[in-house]
Amino acid sequence: MLSPMADAQPIPSPQAAEMSIGSQLCTKCGLCCAGALHDNASAKPHEIESLRKRGMQVVMGEELRFALPCPHLKGTSCGIYDDRPHVCSRYRCQLLRDVEAGTADLPDALLKVREARRLHDAVQQLMPAGMSLPQARSIPRNPQYGRENVDPELYPALFLHVLALMRYVDQHFRHSDEGPLLSEEVLTMDGPVERLRKDRHDHV
Repeated sequence: MLSPMADAQPIPSPQAAEMSIGSQLCTKCGLCCAGALHDNASAKPHEIESLRKRGMQVVMGEELRFALPCPHLKGTSCGIYDDRPHVCSRYRCQLLRDVEAGTADLPDALLKVREARRLHDAVQQLMPAGMSLPQARSIPRNPQYGRENVDPELYPALFLHVLALMRYVDQHFRHSDEGPLLSEEVLTMDGPVERLRKDRHDHV
């Protein structure tokens, strides 16, 4: 809102600037909620009843979590934003951290989000009905799961598109302290592309 005492736009507070960046970036993305970065998200004990009432799958273990993708993700935006779980309000992917820290600019970050969404959508188009994104991401580590659940004609394309998405997420969205999604596959001699080649050869 313009000040009645000046013609120029007032300088926003640092908090307002961060909200503006988060709003512009996150509402174009939604990959953390879709399960592109993680299989699940942490939850607080007092949130369990609320999560279950909302139809969210609570994963009980050493640490309480709820499964992703979140059923309240609407396109790339949160459908329960004003009453979202605690972890959702505080999570920052590496790309958002970089923009907020000034080590990356917002237009470039939005281009990275656009490319990540393109890769995500390519995977979604190949996934069979009922398969979640975390399940699709498990295929390079568990080819048997992919063979049992994916049309043989689509399996090679899905396999490679999943790898491309995971690689891009590792480069721009995952934190260094979280570790890359592809660490195991990249570091082993029997890597994912070799697994796919052998898999296709075995089923010819």
